[in-house]
Amino acid sequence: MSKSIDPNLIEGWLKDLQCKPVRGIDPSANWRFEVDYPPTTQHKISVINPKVPSRAVVVACGTNLSPMHVAAFEGLDNDEKREFIFALQEALNRDRIEFQVHGSDLMGTKCPTGIQLMSVIFDDGLSLDALGQRLLQVMKTEIAGGICINRFLGPVNDSGGSGEFAFRRLGIQ
Repeated sequence: MSKSIDPNLIEGWLKDLQCKPVRGIDPSANWRFEVDYPPTTQHKISVINPKVPSRAVVVACGTNLSPMHVAAFEGLDNDEKREFIFALQEALNRDRIEFQVHGSDLMGTKCPTGIQLMSVIFDDGLSLDALGQRLLQVMKTEIAGGICINRFLGPVNDSGGSGEFAFRRLGIQ
């Protein structure tokens, strides 16, 4: 049976990266940390050692679309909706990043409710450098998704608001 990765080692590395790790509870994980990334921001990313595979560290985050973006999506015609869905998938399709677009349908006519991103590092490639790089890759992929959403769905009113992508944490399953 595989042995879990030492949480103290990962916690130390997260502190070295100035991410301020906070232990969380996850029944599907051996351990979990919530971190501020980039450091000194309130943006949260999870660093998890799942029970299966226990030789992995998963860097994950997720976001929900704002109600303003959902309303803007509903104002698009079906071709524009499909164009948006494909552009979003293209923006999220990055090396070493797995993604899920929640709430959409195969036809691309139902508005996504959110996106979930994760990157897996197995113990044989685990290092401070690898962890730092994966945190950065996950965050940059999230930003690319937000830019795509804003390009298609924001700003969504004439009030002069920015229509910024609402970065809110989704539960990672």
